[in-house]
Amino acid sequence: MPPIKILVVDDSLLTQEILTVIFDSEEEIEVVGVANNGLEALELLETEKPDFITMDISMPEMDGMEAIEKIMASNPTPILVISDVTDSKVAFVALTHGALEVLPKSWLQPEKAGDLIEKIKLLSKVQVIRHIGTKPEREDDQKNDEAPISTYIISIASSTGGPKALAAILSNLPPFFPFPILVSQHIDAEFVESLVEFLNDASPLRILKGKDGEIPQAGKVYISPGNKHMTVNSLGIITLLEPDPGEIYHPSCNRLLSSTAEAFGDKNIGIILTGMGSDGAEGMQKIKEAGGRTIAQDKNSSVIFGMPNVAIEKKCIDHILPLNEISTFLIKLTKNQSK
Repeated sequence: MPPIKILVVDDSLLTQEILTVIFDSEEEIEVVGVANNGLEALELLETEKPDFITMDISMPEMDGMEAIEKIMASNPTPILVISDVTDSKVAFVALTHGALEVLPKSWLQPEKAGDLIEKIKLLSKVQVIRHIGTKPEREDDQKNDEAPISTYIISIASSTGGPKALAAILSNLPPFFPFPILVSQHIDAEFVESLVEFLNDASPLRILKGKDGEIPQAGKVYISPGNKHMTVNSLGIITLLEPDPGEIYHPSCNRLLSSTAEAFGDKNIGIILTGMGSDGAEGMQKIKEAGGRTIAQDKNSSVIFGMPNVAIEKKCIDHILPLNEISTFLIKLTKNQSK
């Protein structure tokens, strides 16, 4: 099998060198070009025909956002954004223009090299398409800060490709959505604030980072901090837990879903979205066993079909839906449950 041809785009010579060293250590990957900005990237795209691109955001002459827009509109190629925290909100917006995932530059260290290589191997297989779209405009004053406490809850498990999937769902829910939503998204802690800002811009709902002791309210979305597990206790109050030594996923989707199953029983809607691995499948099974409703994103709309597929194979999923139908389904489901 021929190696994955990668184009590295970053104006930092140090970052270029680190990425090249990491990729050269893997025989299934070949660096075919290094670009200092978006203009150079577009030129190398034509001559080197890379299979995959790593893209910085802040660069001279043409930044990463503009480069992504041009690449995805004319010559679609899988793109992984590797960005500084200062650019992380813009980096998440890049997902709406076709980039597959965002990683912080803190991943550019020896202990993360293996994870980065595995992620690129998976993402390089994603079939990307031409992407020309705009983000819906939302009015901030629509967001309801005084929402009531709800006896129902929606809990979501999400990983690779999740931020874009979450934006697609949350942007199409009404501002006075009747249930709270809790989200466990695999993400580095340093990027959580930017993810919250990105989703707030996309959705009429109020997006918050989950806080210990908070009572989930209808019409609000709570994102788990990246360095702690977000759960709910027996009273339905948000409880943040420190990860145990050796735990792979921070935050844990299984921890969140299992806790909502125990606290809310059949008054719970569990959703498992795109992502690699199996985190969340066990929690979805517990929601199903408790009498709750379960939804999995389908294969065709998932960036990586790992997590949903494991849950489907456990036979604990009630509905397998394409991403663009999940919000409509939730609206109908919550209307029925609210009666």
